[in-house]
Amino acid sequence: MIFLFVYMDTYLYFQVQILLVISFFNIIYLTTVKPLATNKMNRTELANEVSIMFIMNMINILINPEVNPTFRNYTGYVICIVATLNMSINLFLTMFFGV
Repeated sequence: MIFLFVYMDTYLYFQVQILLVISFFNIIYLTTVKPLATNKMNRTELANEVSIMFIMNMINILINPEVNPTFRNYTGYVICIVATLNMSINLFLTMFFGV
């Protein structure tokens, strides 16, 4: 698996697709097994995986050269907003609830 990310650095589309598949299976694992101690921790991790999957889908738009530059620009803003929101929520949960 590491081989794909280290030695195939010129194939960004392939790397994004592999990460999407891994995220998909991780979401299935989190919803069926619930490996963490509490439901709150499982929901937080599920929200993190969903945001990663959403961002990877947006990166697919960014790496397509045929997409309108204005739309690509707004897609970059959406990625920044989702990532910042995800980090802020995780920081808030950690500081105030000790998740």
